[in-house]
Formats: sequence, C-alpha cells, structure tokens
Amino acid sequence: GPIEGTQLAYRLTGEVQDEDYWRNFGKERSTFIAPSLTWFGDNATVTMLYSHRDYKTPFDRGTIFDLTTKQPVNVDRKIRFDEPFNITDGQSDLVQLNAEYHLNSQWTARFDYSYSQDKYSDNQARVTAYDATTGTLTRRVDATQGSTQRMHATRADLQGNVDIAGFYNEILGGVSYEYYDLLRTDMIRCKKAKDFNIYNPVYG
Repeated sequence: GPIEGTQLAYRLTGEVQDEDYWRNFGKERSTFIAPSLTWFGDNATVTMLYSHRDYKTPFDRGTIFDLTTKQPVNVDRKIRFDEPFNITDGQSDLVQLNAEYHLNSQWTARFDYSYSQDKYSDNQARVTAYDATTGTLTRRVDATQGSTQRMHATRADLQGNVDIAGFYNEILGGVSYEYYDLLRTDMIRCKKAKDFNIYNPVYG
C-alpha cells in the first residue's frame, strides 16, 4: 500500500508451508518472505524487491519404468523407492531493481538488475537398476553438501513508438548480461546395493 505523504508504496508477501508429502512418507516445509518498495515519480518508477526462502523438501525421483513392458511398474503410485533421508535442504535469496523512465510520449527507457543465490544440500538413495523378474532395485546413496548457485542478470532497453514514412513502428533495442556460478564443495557417492524390493518395500 501507499506510504502517506510520500511517493512510495510498499508490499510484503509471506508464506509458511508445513504439510505431509503426497506419497507414503516425507514432509514439505518452507518459509517465504518478500518485501518490496516502489518510488513513483512524474516520469519514472523504481522498484526494489528482496525475497528469502528456507526450504526442506523430499528429493523424490518418482517411479521407474519396466523396459520389458514399456510401462511404469505396477505399484501404487504413492510408494516411494528411496529413503526418508532423501531430502533437499536449503535457502535462496533474490534481490531485484527495476527502473522505468518515460523520456517523452514516444520513448521509454528501462533498466533491470537481479542477483540470486541458492545454497543447498541433499541426500538421496538413487535407483540405478531394476530386475523385472524379482522386482529388486539396485540403489546407490549419494549426497551433495554445501552447493551454492549464484547469478547476476542485467538488462537495459529503449522502446519507442514512431511513424516512419507513414507507417507506425514499435522499436525495441537493448543489451543484457548474465553471469552464473555453481560451486559444489562435496559430492559423495557410495557403493551400489541390491537391497530393495518394490513389491515388499523395507526402508532404512
């Protein structure tokens, strides 16, 4: 809403999630908050936005296909083939700056910048093979610890509406730049184990 006596307006968005996962085990947990502030001038608008999210969600790779039948395996779709420790745990942040300036009735300049960061770790029991005769899975326990993704993105545009030789034209020109960096400090890969039957699942 507007801030009385100023040319500013604010918005605050938030969400909390804490619910059971739709399959036979797991929890979806997350918190999200996103404040923003906008300045309105005579010919310009500038918005600053920040958002933060903490999340802890099942790392669920879904079902598997039987290559002999070319169909998903005949098991209740709610039955998972991994483990309760299959979880992605992390936090993400986003900062945005958006500016728009009307040069005149025909031309508008825009500038956008954003920075995002996602830090997370995950654990999973990954299916690597399936024995269609016995229903036995071969699985491998993997983990990614301390992963960080960062991205910078910038864009500047100039848009105009002009008549050229009696024809109406919409002209748009601009430049953009992106930088992405991914750091994975510790990736763990364990030995494979043939220890899980899809028709008689035992976890742990």
